[in-house]
Amino acid sequence: MEYAAEIERAKDRKDVTVVKVRGFLDERTSLELEKRIREEIEGGRAKIVFDCGDLKYISSRGFAVLVSLHGRALSKGGDLILAELKASIHEVFTVLNLADLFKIKDSVSQAIEAF
Repeated sequence: MEYAAEIERAKDRKDVTVVKVRGFLDERTSLELEKRIREEIEGGRAKIVFDCGDLKYISSRGFAVLVSLHGRALSKGGDLILAELKASIHEVFTVLNLADLFKIKDSVSQAIEAF
């Protein structure tokens, strides 16, 4: 299955980490992503934006990882904001009652501005 995650600093806000997730966030890939983002948070970069515009699928494990990372970011004074969710994925967040837990923005720039 296709998967990629690019991690970079926001151009105008170096204190914000933008994670562009592509493809499938499943059992295997979510563990790798969790490790990489935990390193960012533990390194003092707890303001995280997930650019989900190219995310095609997320498994229950993927949702669990996002919830865990969100809690960790909050505990370090940051947040984890989701951007550009496809309607089908946003619907699953709603069904799972996670849409109220996360800040969800229409664009990456709106998510960055939310900090």
